[in-house]
Amino acid sequence: MKARYCRQCGASLVRPKACVHCGEVVDEEHPPLRHHEVHPGANRFCWNGRIMTGSDLRYAFLTWFLNIAIGTLYFVFVAPVLWRDLSPAVVGVAIYLLVMTLLCLLHVGLTDPGIIPRGDNSELEVAGPPPMFRKVQVQGVEHTLKYCYTCKMFRPLRASHCRQCDNCVESFDHHCPWVGNCIGARNYRYFYAYVMFELACCVYYFGTSVYVIADEARSSSFGEAVREHVGATVVTVLIALFTVQLCVLCSFHSWLVLHNRTTNEDLHGVERNVHDRGVLRNILAVLCGPRPPDRVLGAMPLVQGKPYNRPLLVVKPAEPLPLPPLPPLPPLPAVPPATAAVPVPTGGPSTLISSSEQQQQQQ
Repeated sequence: MKARYCRQCGASLVRPKACVHCGEVVDEEHPPLRHHEVHPGANRFCWNGRIMTGSDLRYAFLTWFLNIAIGTLYFVFVAPVLWRDLSPAVVGVAIYLLVMTLLCLLHVGLTDPGIIPRGDNSELEVAGPPPMFRKVQVQGVEHTLKYCYTCKMFRPLRASHCRQCDNCVESFDHHCPWVGNCIGARNYRYFYAYVMFELACCVYYFGTSVYVIADEARSSSFGEAVREHVGATVVTVLIALFTVQLCVLCSFHSWLVLHNRTTNEDLHGVERNVHDRGVLRNILAVLCGPRPPDRVLGAMPLVQGKPYNRPLLVVKPAEPLPLPPLPPLPPLPAVPPATAAVPVPTGGPSTLISSSEQQQQQQ
């Protein structure tokens, strides 16, 4: 029995029944192609396209190493003292903050930021080289859409092309090398949550480590307390190096969320922010609103049982428009037969008379 696959999601169907998504079944030995298999960008796809990352992961691995290393030092040297002197609940809060930080970091690094698939010049109204800009009206404000020659389309509002990932990203914020992915419409809320949890984790680590050192310094000198709790001192120094930077980063992105702006818009400037609807609505739209659909990790549609690519690979050149057929020419009018003329000698100069007149003269 041949394997059966859904037209839309590409999932294999064990029983020969219609899929709940599209209601149709395709009899093929292999599932249809997925967008990530032919996507020309620089992203890396894993687990059959279910997760994706950026092209350069060196700084992302450094972020993971610092989080795990500092967390290990904290739970080895600081957490036992807190468990003994204060309460196990204090250590439980630290565990919760670290787990949430790593989960948010994992989510923002493996989520599609909102990549827009490549176009095919179908948005152009005329053949030939595409124009650079197009004017559109949004809420009474004129905006300029820029044409992307790499993605072959006019970029939507707030979208921009990422040079590192070689993709146009919807509501592009920035490319963050520390998480190894672009930050866009589909993963910005996870990035904001990661930054906030990272700051909360650093502040919590710093405060509890200082408490351990200060509590020991009450019964002895500060130098003896530092020598007694070397691990807590190392954690305090390391956390202090990142806390100030995280405070600035959290403040900046909180201001962006309150005004419903992106980092790219703040750097390049916008004439008028038509997405600003007030503080409360901005928070709900950015952090709690619906996310755009995933456009590159799903299965490609099928046409007549074969995978059809909404041209992601081949861009056909613009063909000249066919000319309409010419109307038939009207028939030419009939030309009457010409009568022969012969010279008739007379007493004067020779004249030309027709054959009919000559016959009348002979009679």
